[in-house]
Amino acid sequence: MINDTVVARQVLEVALRVCGELDQSVHLVLDGSIADAEVTDYKGAVGHVMAVIYDRLLTPLFRMHPQLVPDEWSTWYPSSGGV
Repeated sequence: MINDTVVARQVLEVALRVCGELDQSVHLVLDGSIADAEVTDYKGAVGHVMAVIYDRLLTPLFRMHPQLVPDEWSTWYPSSGGV
């Protein structure tokens, strides 16, 4: 997907920030006065977006650059090329 390791690392940092922001948005919805059905819908939508980021962006990125897999993710994305 992205051959340049420096650019790949930058893309990874942005993707992780985006996922963090999305996660925080779920907590905002959970802590707000939002109807249960709306919370469920929102959590599902955010989950879908995050799944696409992981499946379509991060997995191919980690296949090309296994050294970029965060240590805490090594169980899911082994650097041995098992991505």
